[in-house]
Amino acid sequence: MAEGIPGKLCRTFMKYQEKSDCAEGGDNVSGMFTGFDVSGGIDCRLTKWLHLRGEVRYDSIPDALGSNGVSVDFGETKLDGTAVAVILAVGKSALLADRVSASP
Repeated sequence: MAEGIPGKLCRTFMKYQEKSDCAEGGDNVSGMFTGFDVSGGIDCRLTKWLHLRGEVRYDSIPDALGSNGVSVDFGETKLDGTAVAVILAVGKSALLADRVSASP
């Protein structure tokens, strides 16, 4: 049975800086980029002490690439990716439904 489906949308900041002792005038680079991440998951209680959890996360930072290097050759302009996790947890439930029903 599904006990909770949490989710979130957050703003992400990334600072990139590259310095070299051997660099000439414009060789050192730095930049600050803003993006977002969105994630959600589900938590299912299998037994009192066994839980199955799933999570999905997508991150994106647009315009962080593409000004030079290999990213120009491939037409890449953003840093992004998706992560998926499946977790089998053993232990006492920390689910919101359990905390609410246990309250006096």
